[in-house]
Order: sequence, then structure tokens, then C-alpha cells
Amino acid sequence: MSLIIRPALVTDAAGIRDFLEETIVAETRFVISLPEELLLNPEQQSAWIKDYEQDPDAILIVAELEQKIVGVLDFKTKKRKRLAHTGEFGISVRPGSQDKKIGQKMLDSFFMNGHGRIQVSKRLSSVFCI
Repeated sequence: MSLIIRPALVTDAAGIRDFLEETIVAETRFVISLPEELLLNPEQQSAWIKDYEQDPDAILIVAELEQKIVGVLDFKTKKRKRLAHTGEFGISVRPGSQDKKIGQKMLDSFFMNGHGRIQVSKRLSSVFCI
């Protein structure tokens, strides 16, 4: 049972959608976004991931366990020049995979190096506990 934490790829679109359906949409009481705002068709989901791949000030990280996406962390810096040193991230872990420090490992990976992409001095977080 090996946990892999890595940047998301366009090929993860279906896995991320499954993750969102099971994790976020099923528990709308605790999530700011509505299901229709999160669930995209396959083309939209791929484009969403590609936006993260192409934006040097954003990253989408997945945690994969036994070839299944069990966690997602997204981060974007602010677009205004005076706020460009700040950013905001959100993190979610599949309920069946919680209490295994997956969220902590994704955060550690992000804070250690931002996967070589992100340089900020202030981070704001959105926390959803399901």
C-alpha cells in the first residue's frame, strides 16, 4: 500500500471526478460549492486540470493510493500584483482514507517545494471537514 503524491495530470480527470462525486458532492452540508459547480463533464474536467498545469502560479496535487485518487489539494496565487505573494489552497481527503495523514502529507509536499513552481510568502486556507 504505497501513497503517491504528485501534480495532477489531464489523465486524472475521471479519477478526480469520481473523487469529487464521492467526497464533495455527497456531503454538500459542509462544502461551500454546490454540486453543479464542481461536477464537470469530461472535457470540462480535463480543461480545468490543464488550466492548473499551464498556470505557473497554481498547482493541483493528487494523492493516489492503490491507483485511486484519495486526496486533492489545489493552490492559486492571487492575480493582483500587490497580492501576488499570497495564495489560497483547498484540500480534501476521501472519507475512507482519512486518519492516515494523507492531508498532512499533501500539505508537507506542497509547503516543502510547491513542486518547484510556487513561491509565496503568505498562504490562506479553506478547510472542509467531512
